[in-house]
Amino acid sequence: MLADYDTIREKPLRFAISGYMVAALALAGISVGVAGLVTAAPAKNDAMITLCSIVIAVSTALLGGITLLSPNEAAVLQLFGMSLCRALTIR
Repeated sequence: MLADYDTIREKPLRFAISGYMVAALALAGISVGVAGLVTAAPAKNDAMITLCSIVIAVSTALLGGITLLSPNEAAVLQLFGMSLCRALTIR
């Protein structure tokens, strides 16, 4: 007897972004952030240094989220230690 579910249903993905585009944007963000730091550091512009540091941190986090999947392969997204899919249990 299956708990809560009789069948597993696949939900279609409504919005997807190419990994190449995300990688290009992240690398561009890192480049812009480093260039901004190089120009803002001699001028001692604290606001610009903070903004460029945030851009570099966000761009680096984007690069860390890219996952390569082969055909017929699946991935599970976990947020805060909880899976977004439920496992079927037999009682």
